[in-house]
Amino acid sequence: MNEAEFKAKLVKEVKLLGGHARRLEDKYALGLLDLIIKLPGHPLLWAEGKLIEGHQFGPTPRQYEEGKAWIAAGVTTVLIGWHNKVLYVSPWVKKADKRECYATSGYTYAESLLRYLNETPHDQAQKGP
Repeated sequence: MNEAEFKAKLVKEVKLLGGHARRLEDKYALGLLDLIIKLPGHPLLWAEGKLIEGHQFGPTPRQYEEGKAWIAAGVTTVLIGWHNKVLYVSPWVKKADKRECYATSGYTYAESLLRYLNETPHDQAQKGP
């Protein structure tokens, strides 16, 4: 699957859990984060989704600044990466390493994200640099 297909699958799964999500694609909106997600029992969150090549992944410099602005406004913002069909979740950082990210197996992507939010203290999920 390509990046767009992973994002579409996550959006569909979030909706099946009773939440709502939207994938945002606008090549002219520099810095725009590409996923807005509302999972049941959790506040709205922004995410940037990337395919992982090697071990590291992260937002562009403009996306990084946008994410910091959302965190400053009190909105949880995370990085989501996919590698070998596994979803990896990281707090908002310039570069995440999948070996240090939250990852589960045996769950859908939406369930994995929900588990991350349930198992990560709220202040850690929002923690920026």
